[in-house]
Amino acid sequence: MAEDCPAEVWSRIFTLACTDGGFTGCSLSRVSRYFREVVFPTQLRSVALKGGDKIVHFADVLSARPPEHRRVQHLFLMGGEGKPATASNASMYKAIALILSLVGKNLETLTSLLPQRNIDRNSILCTELPSLVELTVHGYFLLPVRIESGAQMQESFPSLRYLHILSSCHSAVLYTTRAPALTHIRLSAVLDPFLQVLRGFLSDNSLITSQPPLLPPTLQKILLQRDAALSRIRTFISGPRTSANLKELLRVDKENKIVVIDDIRRRDGSLAPEHYKEGRKHWEERIDGGEGCWAENTRIMMDTRMIL
Repeated sequence: MAEDCPAEVWSRIFTLACTDGGFTGCSLSRVSRYFREVVFPTQLRSVALKGGDKIVHFADVLSARPPEHRRVQHLFLMGGEGKPATASNASMYKAIALILSLVGKNLETLTSLLPQRNIDRNSILCTELPSLVELTVHGYFLLPVRIESGAQMQESFPSLRYLHILSSCHSAVLYTTRAPALTHIRLSAVLDPFLQVLRGFLSDNSLITSQPPLLPPTLQKILLQRDAALSRIRTFISGPRTSANLKELLRVDKENKIVVIDDIRRRDGSLAPEHYKEGRKHWEERIDGGEGCWAENTRIMMDTRMIL
């Protein structure tokens, strides 16, 4: 009988098992009343939500739970891949803000593959996330960020070590300047403006006079990934500027912090379904202690180091 095994033992087993986005936790809760009671505190250890309707529903689920049973450590968000949603964008924005406010204290990893137009980034920048170690989120182009009335940006992400910016641009500094312990940054679809920030950081840290610095001195590894489609467009319009900037980065990178990895390949200007599956896979790998998106097995060799 399952009841013959102490609840503490089952709880430990369930904690190790509930790392797949919520499927295992939900399945265990249906086994028996005993299992439902034991798994309840750890059921939401990792949660993956796909589409606005599920995001809004999960916000309602969290609101109905007592605080001690809202312990979400790993959260993954993505869109519905073209499926019509009942929930409006405004409802989803509100739900994201509520979810983060309820789980922020314990949240350790957060990955959002929601399209740039469908995520309220203010919810991340304006929510206390003291335990957040790893963040994957879209970059964006509008600076400064418009903050809703009464909201304030957080001064720091004190525990953040790994930062992955999709559609990378200068707005990445909104996170890097608030991450004093950051050790790894990955820029996917990297744009030229941020390459200049990196060049200044790698050339001579003593020349960086901004307060706070745009990049923390703790930074150890910088993964760069170009967008193949955007690179072709820029080369046609203004010449191979990005390639030249990358080569210059490698020249000033005396400590070999830079790693250039294989380009993003898009279909008709948008990410293919396999990219979203890869994002989910990387998120689960990181929960289980794997390399995830930080693997360097697709790096491109150039000169003595990399070829672009």
